Amino acid sequence: MFVVGKPDYLPNVGATTGLAAEAGIARGDRLLALDGEALPTWTQAQIALVRAALARRDVPLTIREADGDERTLVLPLSKIPEGHDERAAL
Repeated sequence: MFVVGKPDYLPNVGATTGLAAEAGIARGDRLLALDGEALPTWTQAQIALVRAALARRDVPLTIREADGDERTLVLPLSKIPEGHDERAAL
């Protein structure tokens, strides 16, 4: 039997709240890299974001805005309180 894997989604941003909005991430942005690590898919973006959130460290995030401009901003993950659910903060 031949099985074909399901393709992953591009890391395009929908609505933002919390630390993501505070950092300047907006609807229509595409995540390109976190702390220098490329983020070609949502799965890879989620893994990188969870690792950084668990470490509670601010990380540079490179995005491509909806108009095509690229910029790097700082995602302030050090603001996640101890004992807080990281998923709710992103």
